[in-house]
Amino acid sequence: MPPLRDHDLDHAHRKPCVVASYRCHTLLALVVTVAMATSGQAQTGAPDAGPISPVALYQVLGEKAGIQALMDDLVDRLRSDPQIGPLFKDIKPAYLKQQLTDQLCRVSGGPCVYEGEEMKKSHAELKIGTGQFNLLVEILQDCMDARQIPFSVQNQLLARLAPMHRDIITGSSEANRQGKLLLTGGVSSVDGAAGGGLTPWATVASYASDQAWGMTAHATRVTTNDYGLNIYGLAVGWRNQFEVSLSRQSFDAGITGPGLGVPGLQLTQDVLGAKWRVAGDAVLNSDNWQPQVAVGVEFKALQSSGLDATLAALRAKKSGTDLYISATKLFLAQGLLVNATLRATTANQNGLLGFGGTLGSAHDSYQLMPELSVAWLANRHLALGAEYRRMPNNLQDAGAAAGLGDGLRAQDWKDLFVAWAPNKTVSLTLAYVDLGVVVPATTAGRSQTGAYLSAQFGF
Repeated sequence: MPPLRDHDLDHAHRKPCVVASYRCHTLLALVVTVAMATSGQAQTGAPDAGPISPVALYQVLGEKAGIQALMDDLVDRLRSDPQIGPLFKDIKPAYLKQQLTDQLCRVSGGPCVYEGEEMKKSHAELKIGTGQFNLLVEILQDCMDARQIPFSVQNQLLARLAPMHRDIITGSSEANRQGKLLLTGGVSSVDGAAGGGLTPWATVASYASDQAWGMTAHATRVTTNDYGLNIYGLAVGWRNQFEVSLSRQSFDAGITGPGLGVPGLQLTQDVLGAKWRVAGDAVLNSDNWQPQVAVGVEFKALQSSGLDATLAALRAKKSGTDLYISATKLFLAQGLLVNATLRATTANQNGLLGFGGTLGSAHDSYQLMPELSVAWLANRHLALGAEYRRMPNNLQDAGAAAGLGDGLRAQDWKDLFVAWAPNKTVSLTLAYVDLGVVVPATTAGRSQTGAYLSAQFGF
């Protein structure tokens, strides 16, 4: 079926488009459906207004004139984009703008009538993938920001378009290492996996689309009252489905070294991780309760150090394997991303003090430790949040048996963070961390609070 060309304009104005309806639907789908799913990242304009009725939403958008102006800007920007423009080169701009205006007018509660072809039927042969959606969503966000459409109004409008994506995504996108949206891959965790700072999420590292692979590198510094931790690592994401990560943690034991008779004690741990996304999409499924789910494994090994004799006396191992399952969910209307992780582990202080410990009583079995992250997407580039990670307390009994009382007890980890991504090449995360007590026998029982700073680079 040939597309509508310039000489067909008069006919298009007399009769709703049938000839070019599949391209009109394509643009509408690419522009608004994914934007709906990701509008929690849109720039904040006026203060949130809370739930809006259909008629009120139409009015807030400036009625048909306001919607028309938004679609005019959108089509002009898309046609001038070197990657997206060719898809619509054979469609008359005036017709395309009118079709999009009528559709959004109707969805927002206006009096318009949209008579285009059924969405599912028109997309059956197009094989549209998520990467094409993500390539367009940033242009739509720029248009909405330019018109100062409030954050809450954007969410109200786009949430009504949520169900459309199930009829539209029928294939895979071309390979694109920048095919995902800002911050949708998370940042680098302390163990190297994509997620928050303290815990992995179900997201896959890098901005690679579903037909590409991508890589991230990160450097992290944690400084507390008595200790310091440097972390360096790499992560590779493939097809937005699989992830492999490798990181090295270098721990400055501070005053604990002399307390154990090992001045200048440095601990080094290597972590090899793998993750597989098994279900869901945290972004595209934002209109229902289904989360994105991933399972992961982390192999951890301590290098030889002056702590070896102490670990042997406590009957703790120098290597271990963590298993986890993560579920990540974006709540569109609220602009909130929530992640829950359940970890099976024997690690002491994430493995930096070995694994398990059977002196005094047996603590060498796996325990299930919950972890939680909540992030508020303030705008396209900025996320603020908090994390909680439950930690095993394997060494307290061993410490008591060694005459240290509760001097080896452990407490849970927590943080408050700000993540900023000015572009897809670099992101920065700053956090206040509270790691509880770490070997309190040598630190006078002080809680290890301090600062966390991490830089991630995408390739």
